[in-house]
Amino acid sequence: PTTPVTGAWYDAAAGRYEPRLGRLGEERLPTWSQLDLSVARRWRVASTDLSAAVEVWNVTNRENTEAYIYTDDYSGRGALRGLPTTAVVGLRAAL
Repeated sequence: PTTPVTGAWYDAAAGRYEPRLGRLGEERLPTWSQLDLSVARRWRVASTDLSAAVEVWNVTNRENTEAYIYTDDYSGRGALRGLPTTAVVGLRAAL
């Protein structure tokens, strides 16, 4: 849940707009979903343990809204989006 901004007022002393908030937790963000994949492999070479991993985050490349961001005067808002499809590779050696 999130609290909507219903308007704004100008604080002349601070020189900025302040939000006028609606009811606490009255609004919901859009449905959020994400599919992540991970593959890992471990093996031993001599006396060293090696491991490698590949992960792909947000395989479906869905543009999930993680929060709302507002203009300076709170007259408009946009969506703060999550990560696009992202690949990560990891290598590890333990002696």
